Amino acid sequence: MGYRIEQQVVQFGAFIRQWRMVLNLTAKQVSDRAGIGRDTLRRLENGDPAVGLGTTMQVLRALGQLDALVAAIDPLNSDIGRARAHLIHRRRTATTARHRRPATTPAKAPPAPLADTDSSSLASSSTPTGEQSHPGAPRPPSDRP
Repeated sequence: MGYRIEQQVVQFGAFIRQWRMVLNLTAKQVSDRAGIGRDTLRRLENGDPAVGLGTTMQVLRALGQLDALVAAIDPLNSDIGRARAHLIHRRRTATTARHRRPATTPAKAPPAPLADTDSSSLASSSTPTGEQSHPGAPRPPSDRP
């Protein structure tokens, strides 16, 4: 691991410890909330890069900071991410299509178009009882002159 990364891991661990202190929580309280041992929390706070991402996220959740971290790396929260959002959408669509399950029932064919009708006969109308009639069905006689 490069020198700069090691520095940032140590700084990240220090920030986790500072959040714990600001919230006036003990190591035992945070480790219990995160479902980890105190030794693991101590390693994380000391900047041990071997502590897993999942464990780190559990601790951040216990400190109420997980949402802030996730929002910080959301590309749509940056100018360049918003400017290139079409690239994200395209990739997400391709990934979604690959992981979609096949349909269990065959798709229905679209209804056949109505033949020899003009646009006025396609308008939906109400019957005298207020019910909607089928488009293209003959309209009931009107009592109006």
